[in-house]
Amino acid sequence: MTISDKIRIYELSRDLNLDNKDILDAAQKLSISVKSHSSSISAEEAKKIKNLINKKNSDKLLSVFDRTLTFDPQDKTVFPEVEFLPLFFVPEFSAQPNNCAQVQYSVSFIGTVHSDRYKLVKKIVSQFKGESNSPYLFFYCPSKFLYYLKKLFTKEFDGVSVSEVNFSPLSKNEVFELLSLSNIVIDIEHPIQRGLTMRTIEMLGSGRKLVTTNSEVFNYDFYDESNICVVDRNNPIVPKDFLNSEYSPIDQNVVAKYSLSSWLDAIFKF
Repeated sequence: MTISDKIRIYELSRDLNLDNKDILDAAQKLSISVKSHSSSISAEEAKKIKNLINKKNSDKLLSVFDRTLTFDPQDKTVFPEVEFLPLFFVPEFSAQPNNCAQVQYSVSFIGTVHSDRYKLVKKIVSQFKGESNSPYLFFYCPSKFLYYLKKLFTKEFDGVSVSEVNFSPLSKNEVFELLSLSNIVIDIEHPIQRGLTMRTIEMLGSGRKLVTTNSEVFNYDFYDESNICVVDRNNPIVPKDFLNSEYSPIDQNVVAKYSLSSWLDAIFKF
């Protein structure tokens, strides 16, 4: 197991906006061996702790709602009364023709720097050397203060120079345009995240190929190995034939299920 598989108790408590004691108590109930806030646990153990805490907090709230929904299929295993409803793409991400004249970037990544994201993106992008189009990378951090804080006290920003980080976010229109000009888009979910990211659904809507570390996508009806390459977080190798293959169109009835309009129909269905 590598360092990237591990998360410290204080990092998990920060991500969940809880005290270290809450995380340590949950770990003890699950018989996960930890000694202090600086103890390290695996990503799988972090998910178990998150599940336990979510269940404890959610049990108090579910009964006051007529209906509850989740984008995480694992939530339904914990709360049988909760309905599963995947995320959606907005109309701006509706498919556009993916022709060679339109594509300007061989691969792109747009997202916040966290966990092992930077290192994984760099490893993936290095496999695109020699492609006719250059990559586009946008690593975001909310402030320089946070950047230097993490640089000093965590390993998340190891190897990340300040010149590679943007401290002002892209506008929504800029994101739409940049991703539409990309042949392949990279998606790296947080190690303790479950369910799909918005980026995965957006690439379905826009008809772009995706490289992701999220194996949950195997369970969705739009998964097609021609369009989605799931890489190992510890060894993110992208097959050569995936780099050069064309996007394989998905049945529009399937795509439509993940549109904003379908999501709203499901939300307001009584």
